[in-house]
Amino acid sequence: QKYLHTEQWVLLLKHFNTDSSSSDELISFSSYQELSPPDDCFWADPFVVSEGGKDYVFFEELPFVTERGHLSCMEVFADGSHSEPVVIIKQDHHLSYPNIFYFESTYYMIPESGDNGTVDLYRCTDFPYEWEHHKTLIKNIHAYDSTLVEYDGRWWLFATVVPELGLSGCETLHIFHADSPISTDWQPHGNNPVISNAECARPGGNFYINDNKLYRISQDCAGQYGAGVNVNKVTKLDTLTYEEDVMHRYYPDWDDDLVALHTLNFNENIAVADVLRVKAKGFSL
Repeated sequence: QKYLHTEQWVLLLKHFNTDSSSSDELISFSSYQELSPPDDCFWADPFVVSEGGKDYVFFEELPFVTERGHLSCMEVFADGSHSEPVVIIKQDHHLSYPNIFYFESTYYMIPESGDNGTVDLYRCTDFPYEWEHHKTLIKNIHAYDSTLVEYDGRWWLFATVVPELGLSGCETLHIFHADSPISTDWQPHGNNPVISNAECARPGGNFYINDNKLYRISQDCAGQYGAGVNVNKVTKLDTLTYEEDVMHRYYPDWDDDLVALHTLNFNENIAVADVLRVKAKGFSL
């Protein structure tokens, strides 16, 4: 397979017609437009922000030559085209999953930096392309795909956690809570790990609310890494208890050359996802 094929994560993009958009339109992945990176890298873990009448996608960009991800941003347009990606955060360790949020008139971001043993917070100094390291929220932890949500008067940080590097970052979901998303006093949930199951533990996008119910996006990594995405309804969340029900599972079954789907994010304007595409290598004699 390695000699005959290449694998590349690519982005999917969907613009909504606000007068007629629906949940069916959101999960109709076959109607998304595909945004393909150059052959020497992949694009994954997309998040979206609409600001000033423009739509932006923040994502992981990983050059194959370094195998170390950094974070990039590009503007996307209604016709499916996009601006040239701009590198916004690059470190000497791997970065991915740019979980971006707005708090007290400022954009912040918590990228995945599990290999560095930290959960770090970045602050935007000039939206969307200028960012600086603001503080480290949690030290001495290998946490993957940290995802924030404000619920019931507190802030909750969900991430899969491993005790040491080299172990799977897909199996055990942990929760931490604080009174502010930029606090450095994050308390572990009283029942960590709240989920020990590769089918649904690892976060796969932002939380959302529908009909006053909270939903969590997660990855199905049981068969392979990022095989599909789950939509989970949160039925109980407090400092001692967490319960959720898996409502839907989605896989890239609309195209035989796609083998994984592991991120979904959206707002009122656009939705983004990522898929792993397998391509046959071309050989000449």
